[in-house]
Amino acid sequence: MSKSFPFGSGAALLAPLLLMLTISLLGACSQQQQAGEAAQTPQTSPSPLAVPENPGTAPNQGVVQPPKPSQAGEVRTYSGTGVVTVVNHKEGWVEINHGEIKGLMPAMQMAWFAKKVSLIGSIKVGDAVNFEIEDTNGTQVLTKLEKVQSR
Repeated sequence: MSKSFPFGSGAALLAPLLLMLTISLLGACSQQQQAGEAAQTPQTSPSPLAVPENPGTAPNQGVVQPPKPSQAGEVRTYSGTGVVTVVNHKEGWVEINHGEIKGLMPAMQMAWFAKKVSLIGSIKVGDAVNFEIEDTNGTQVLTKLEKVQSR
C-alpha cells in the first residue's frame, strides 16, 4: 500500500510552491539588478544645448553662442568684402556672403560674432561691406565692419 497525502499528491502541492518561490526570487534579483545599475549610472546635470563652436555653420538652426576666447597664441588679421545676409543685433553676429579671404578661406556665406556689438549697429541685410576677421588659434571674430559707399 502506498502512502497518501491528506491534500492530494505531493507533486500537486510542490508545483505551486515552487512557482511562487521562483517568482519571488526573480523579483528580488530584478530589484537588486536595478539598484546596481542605478548605482553605476553617473548622476550628471543635463548637458546644455549643443551649439556649433563656429557660428558660421548654421546660425539659423538654434541658439548660437559666441566663441570662447582661445588661449594665448598668434593673432592673424584677414580682410574681406561681401554682402550682409543676416544681422542679429541681440546676439551680436552677422552673416556675410563673401568672396575669397586670402590665406583664410574660399568664397562662401559665413557668420561671425562681432568683437564689439557696436560694430554691427548700423548694418542692415543687403549692405555691401568691407570687414576684418581676427583669428586666434582658429577662433575668429569680426573686428572691423564698414559699409561700402555706393557711387
